[in-house]
Amino acid sequence: GKFTRFVFNPDDPNSISSNTVWEICQDKDGIMWLATEGGGLSKYAEGKFYSYRKDSVNGSGSISGNFIRSVAVDINGNVWAGTYAAGINKLDKEKNIFINYRNDTNNANSLSNNFVSSIFTDSNGELWIGTGGGGLNKYDPSADKFKSYKNDGNDLNSISSNFVNSIS
Repeated sequence: GKFTRFVFNPDDPNSISSNTVWEICQDKDGIMWLATEGGGLSKYAEGKFYSYRKDSVNGSGSISGNFIRSVAVDINGNVWAGTYAAGINKLDKEKNIFINYRNDTNNANSLSNNFVSSIFTDSNGELWIGTGGGGLNKYDPSADKFKSYKNDGNDLNSISSNFVNSIS
């Protein structure tokens, strides 16, 4: 076998967007999606990289942050990118824009924490989101809301920690 090494090159817009990659997943079309540190979400298709970075000028529709910790594809082919401190993003591939979900302390059905450490689609097609301090979330696409599962020291049946680093 042969290995190809991809290295960030600031002079090449088709290079990988960062030399630190936290997670990689592949969608049903064979496109590779990479969660990078500082380089946003990278898409690898047809031998080239394309980067989705936060647009601080025209923020609406752009990804919410450039420090992407996790990436997954759901049963409907939507790409989800979890950030260090800016919530979770769903890519609308047809419009090429992101929908951002964040914690809203006044809404119990919002994402429980803005540090998204892991994203997982289970065998039933349900999307689970692990957070760094807000426990575990399950996304309900029909209602476009989240249900959170948190540690409760008085409930032995609650999850053991609000820091969920990995789901598999």
